[in-house]
Amino acid sequence: MSLNAMHRNIMIYSDTKEKAVNKLQSIVSELNEEILINRSGFIQTPTKAIEARKFSDYCRGYRYTRVYVDISLTNDPETMGWILMKLVPPFYYKDGQYDDDYNWEDHVIYFK
Repeated sequence: MSLNAMHRNIMIYSDTKEKAVNKLQSIVSELNEEILINRSGFIQTPTKAIEARKFSDYCRGYRYTRVYVDISLTNDPETMGWILMKLVPPFYYKDGQYDDDYNWEDHVIYFK
């Protein structure tokens, strides 16, 4: 585990900040949790940290267990490589026990 990484439960990437924030708002509207911190592009609940960003080189310091990716980003293999490389399994931060049932594809969601 990198000590320099910023950890998020859910990360949302798009080609524009506005689309990413709109997706964040749609996810938050379905949460049944108290919102502790509500900033533009960032939501903190007792169990989750969710951030929405325009993808850029500055996004490389994040680690996350679930990612929402704007379909417009899928055209660039380098961008997708960086996004998928930073995806970590849920057990990464817990006991480190490997789970044979883990499938990374279940934790990558594409949106328009």
